[in-house]
Amino acid sequence: MRYLGCDVHRDYTTVSVVSENGEVVSTSRCANNEEGLRALCERFPRERFSAVLEAGLNWGVVYDLLEGLEEVDRVVLAHPPKVKAIASAKIKTDKIDSKILARLLRADLIPEVWVPPRDVRVLKSIVRYRAFVVKVRTMVKNRIHDLLRKAHVEAPEAKDLFGRYGREWLEAMELRDEREDELLGYHLKVYDFLTDVEKGLRRWIEREMKENEELELLKTVPGIGEVFGAILVLKIGKIDRFPDPAHFHSYSGLVPSTHVSGSTQYHGRLIKGNKWLRWAFIEGAHTSVKISPCFREHYTRVKRRAGSQAASVSAARKLATVVYRVLKGREPYREMNKKSRLPSVRSSQGNPGSLQE
Repeated sequence: MRYLGCDVHRDYTTVSVVSENGEVVSTSRCANNEEGLRALCERFPRERFSAVLEAGLNWGVVYDLLEGLEEVDRVVLAHPPKVKAIASAKIKTDKIDSKILARLLRADLIPEVWVPPRDVRVLKSIVRYRAFVVKVRTMVKNRIHDLLRKAHVEAPEAKDLFGRYGREWLEAMELRDEREDELLGYHLKVYDFLTDVEKGLRRWIEREMKENEELELLKTVPGIGEVFGAILVLKIGKIDRFPDPAHFHSYSGLVPSTHVSGSTQYHGRLIKGNKWLRWAFIEGAHTSVKISPCFREHYTRVKRRAGSQAASVSAARKLATVVYRVLKGREPYREMNKKSRLPSVRSSQGNPGSLQE
């Protein structure tokens, strides 16, 4: 068995080959394509390989290439910050990094990152692209509002300026400056184009996720619809990866940082985690507070004590706990009366919608 330590860049990868006894056999640079990696393996005929690379911008390309080689039995994706904590070095080069990775793999010391199947990764790309389109469309809407303000035009009191009534007003209105009026027309064309793209992507996601059992379970949770549900299913993967809700909260970036020194302890900003899960839970919590008596009661209670921002984050954590319980127990959420408490991190039995604190 030989161990391949791969330091991946956009166009090339530095690969160190380490033998069973820990000796560095070779270190070379190869192109990020099948021919280059296959040529490297063919230099060691009749050998089997295990490979490791760090999670980064271009890891998916090299990971798929290595996984497709017959000579490679196992490909491991390493967690970059944890690898640095294990093997910190004052001198850092591509060759040194690749050697360290290969030796850590040989010693079975790689902090491994869970890698979803390729078809799931493609679905995640579709969901992320839809979120990107929605973000750009929001930017266009903000520019339209800004254009109206600069033209000294007061928008009508409509719930949504881009709904049917508001859009009719925008189409019928003529700005005093012809150039501004033409510019507004271009903005509306871009908005319409992005809306059509978003609708197409949403239908595509619905087709791809059709009859997904986990998605159907999550859609029973207040605040989780088709879009947020798809994001959660794809980003969470296997819920069994998390031993309890506390680990799931940490992975989702919903836990405040803690600083302890002697008898002094204080909490700071939320820790880094999966930005997509944090966004989905925080946005979903805003909706759950509006439509669920249980979530609204929890939000009101925390807001009274700690303010609206802390209440929003707390509601997002509760939503994450409910999602964890629903997926773990394979049971739909059932709303109880508003006196019933939402499940806590430590609760482990009962219905996800009626557990006590």
